[in-house]
Amino acid sequence: MSIRILSFILSCALVVAVLLSLAAAAFALIGPLVGQQLDTGFSVVCAEGAGPGCATEPDMEGARLVLDRGDLTLAAPSLAATLLRVLDVGLTGGFWVALIWMLRRFSRHVSQGRPFTSGATRQLSWMGVILLVYPVWELIRSALWQAIVIRQPSNGAVLVHSLAQDAPAGALRLLPDFSPGLLLAGLVLLVIAQAFRIGVEVQRDSDEIV
Repeated sequence: MSIRILSFILSCALVVAVLLSLAAAAFALIGPLVGQQLDTGFSVVCAEGAGPGCATEPDMEGARLVLDRGDLTLAAPSLAATLLRVLDVGLTGGFWVALIWMLRRFSRHVSQGRPFTSGATRQLSWMGVILLVYPVWELIRSALWQAIVIRQPSNGAVLVHSLAQDAPAGALRLLPDFSPGLLLAGLVLLVIAQAFRIGVEVQRDSDEIV
């Protein structure tokens, strides 16, 4: 694949990412105003020592448990849930838009035939940092969502935090969202950025000799 085609694909991906982020933000803001419930999914698992209560579908007000997929779907009309969804959409969309934008700028350095530049090295470093920061945001987001979900009224269902030590029989433990693959990719990019930094020094020495 030529660098020109790759640059075109990245430009299209950037436009799509921006449009999807704006559409998601608009839905998160307008939905509650028109009475649209905010549906959010959570991964759940039976807590250790839980009895057979996990095998039955609990009757929850504003939430339902899909046992065959281990997924808890919550219809959250609260202001805190709406604000968190808007923040989540903004940060998540911002992460991916920034990542694609920097990757597009890096491809321009490559297209010039001199990838070992200080600019290309900075782009790689920032992409690595973004991929490291995003999993941290996922953990923070999970903790905030769990705090909101656990406070929701329910009949016949007990929800506990993923880090809770003691859980009653039949309790459902909320699992955190985490992407270890992105964390590994961020570390790989930081290593490559360090190699590019060395390449910049070698390129500079070569240019001085010539």
